[in-house]
Amino acid sequence: LLGAFVLTCLALDLVRWREKESRQSALQWLGFGLGVLTTVAVIVAWGTNLIAKPLATGFGGGLTVLGLIVGFITFRRAQRHRPTVFPIPYHPGRTGEWINEVLRGRPAEMLVILPHDPEVAEILIKNASHRARGTRAVFLYRGSRQHHARELMEVSDPYFQDFHAQDAFARVESFTKKTIPDRRYLYIPGNLRREVIGDVWKELQPRETVLADGDQDLLPPLAIERVRRHVEEGTVILHLITSRTRLTAVEGVEHSA
Repeated sequence: LLGAFVLTCLALDLVRWREKESRQSALQWLGFGLGVLTTVAVIVAWGTNLIAKPLATGFGGGLTVLGLIVGFITFRRAQRHRPTVFPIPYHPGRTGEWINEVLRGRPAEMLVILPHDPEVAEILIKNASHRARGTRAVFLYRGSRQHHARELMEVSDPYFQDFHAQDAFARVESFTKKTIPDRRYLYIPGNLRREVIGDVWKELQPRETVLADGDQDLLPPLAIERVRRHVEEGTVILHLITSRTRLTAVEGVEHSA
């Protein structure tokens, strides 16, 4: 238990340290210092127990190792049937910083906008998997509007309740893990305005955008330079090609407006 508390405390300290820009007063920094002090106290208590109670250490350590082995095997079996994907959560008002965090210095060559229809999404994913082979691709899903009553002390993340988005990303992971080694996932909650996707597109500046016919109105009006249409299993898939000149023109129109 003390070992679990140590991991929890360290994780919380790490999260709070990454949010250091939001602390403005000395009182907020004092609160952070008290959290670190708590972590140190728990580490000292854990280390003392490990030395002072060798039998308990052996029993607890063996049980932990057994639990990790069982958990690893269970996770690997589940991943074969339905991969688990954790996209980068979207932060309203911080689109540029969010995109930089997602890309990590590696520009995206292709953006794939996933539709809500699971059958159309699977066709689109298969097409993108072949089209984006060996490139850097970003897969974006905009959730549907949903209302979930929060429980006390519950972590509020729309993605955890959006099972359609989870299924779409799981399909992407299954179909593209061998063909697209450098792939990233973006999730935008459905309660945000549709124009957010256009904002994300302008920050990503992809060379090619893949989406289903009918979803092109999500992008800025000057985003399209050349369109390639593919019909697969009755579904029209659009490949929108955008040059650097066209991207600059879009940014210029936005600034002048």
